[in-house]
Amino acid sequence: MSASRLVLEFLPEENVLNLYRGREKGFNLLAKGIHRLAEIPYCFRLSGNQQIQRKVAISSRPYLNKVRIKSFLQQLCYPIHFLDFETVWTAIPLFDGVRPYQQVPFQFSLHILNAQGAEPGHYIFLADGRGDPRPAFMERLRESVANSGSIVAFNASFEKARLKECCKLLPEFGP
Repeated sequence: MSASRLVLEFLPEENVLNLYRGREKGFNLLAKGIHRLAEIPYCFRLSGNQQIQRKVAISSRPYLNKVRIKSFLQQLCYPIHFLDFETVWTAIPLFDGVRPYQQVPFQFSLHILNAQGAEPGHYIFLADGRGDPRPAFMERLRESVANSGSIVAFNASFEKARLKECCKLLPEFGP
């Protein structure tokens, strides 16, 4: 069993190693005998997100920023597309023009909500065969996404980066 696994087994579920982008801070807190997020002293320097984590751990109540949620929702336009990609990344590139560990999309799931209260439509793509999946992936995505509306993704920067890479390889999909 690895040392990191042993460390995690004795810690509570909401422990200091779960600090958002705060692994080093977490280890510093462990060295001081502080294990739980709720035990972090107020004098200990935390980022804004980390302060929210501590507050939630102490109160056991979820954090909701209703102003930011409302602002985000007001930016959305129908049809709203909910998009997710899956990728494969290998040490030895499987296709021409791919770097080691470059993420190559091979699957997407897309739900489209055309109006408030409407049932969402669902579109999927899963690459078939051994060839480079990107041309078919991009073609099916272009066919599935409407020319207007909003696109929502959990990790939008990830999907955007994959799209930019695909468009660089396949410039006909740029527009």
